Amino acid sequence: ADRGSAGWVLNGIVCKDFVSRYPAAMLYKMPMDKFRPVESYFSPQDIIDHSDRYAFLFVMIVTDVELRDPFYPMPMLQKSKLLHSAGLIEDNGRIIKADIAVITFTEYDLMLFLDIYKYKDLQLSDVNYAVKDYLPKWFTDYVFQLFKDKSELKNVDPVRYAIAKAKLNSCYGLCVQKPCRKEIKEDYQTGLYITKPREDLETKYNEKYLKNFNNILPYCWGVWITAVSMYKLYELRSLD
Repeated sequence: ADRGSAGWVLNGIVCKDFVSRYPAAMLYKMPMDKFRPVESYFSPQDIIDHSDRYAFLFVMIVTDVELRDPFYPMPMLQKSKLLHSAGLIEDNGRIIKADIAVITFTEYDLMLFLDIYKYKDLQLSDVNYAVKDYLPKWFTDYVFQLFKDKSELKNVDPVRYAIAKAKLNSCYGLCVQKPCRKEIKEDYQTGLYITKPREDLETKYNEKYLKNFNNILPYCWGVWITAVSMYKLYELRSLD
């Protein structure tokens, strides 16, 4: 099925999905070092060639971009994620075609984009890299144990199953907590909410996130877990 089938009644549809895709993605290599700027020019192919050893974060500027197959059912570019754009043709927030699109990408996003879209010109900016490695064994062993607990409790004990599932999902959730939030207070006399003036984000990040030892899981892990999961979902789709 694709967007051209809207309004049709389709029979015999088979659905496929992963079990615990995000926890599974935690077993892939993640950024395990400080991100540093790439000093020399790096092409898209350079990033792909080094993607097993390094994680890359960069801004991609692409012009005259469109789907290789206009009826491809899963466009990966999202309007809400674009930094800048012009001449968009979209379907439910997914980009079918654009005169120009600017977006922040990882190496997984780039590989997926090159497979799905064609374009006239593509440039990379602000390319940063970090060494990749597997997450600490104590953590991956814990993820394995939580998955085992959840699987064994399914259809056996609904309460303990829900608790086990929540604990497993929280391993990802702890990676993607917003590090710098607005501070909003309620004036109980008037019932109005007051937002404190915006602080310097870098100072706030250093003081309230990096120096807070309760935030034990790096935010970048969550970014790469999401990127890996999306890449693998598209691989699953390609098996049809």
